[in-house]
Amino acid sequence: MIYRVKGLEDDKALELFSWIVFKKPRPEKDFVDLSKSFVKYAQGLPLALEALSFSLIDKTRKVWEATLDQLKENPNRRILDTLEIGYKGLEYSTKKLFLDIACFFKGDDKNRVADILKDSGYYKA
Repeated sequence: MIYRVKGLEDDKALELFSWIVFKKPRPEKDFVDLSKSFVKYAQGLPLALEALSFSLIDKTRKVWEATLDQLKENPNRRILDTLEIGYKGLEYSTKKLFLDIACFFKGDDKNRVADILKDSGYYKA
């Protein structure tokens, strides 16, 4: 069995996005379609939604459209920067463990990975 982390459901992701950008649970009428496009781009990932939403607060529809066009061409640097901050905040041993799992165990069964890490002394459950 492989453990897959799922993003938020679309309605919950849109609500999170809206609370940050509009300070209410639903987008402004003129921004519903664009808000849904940003939510789709973030794939329900809360950290990605947060990074995207902060860059759109108090911006015009034209800015939103240009930002969305830019995202289609290039990955959002702000999302990558946000993820990097989270990674940098980890202790050295946790960073090492994270990288080992990301590099060597991608797609493996979580129980198998936990057993290997326990046997190697990396992980104590």
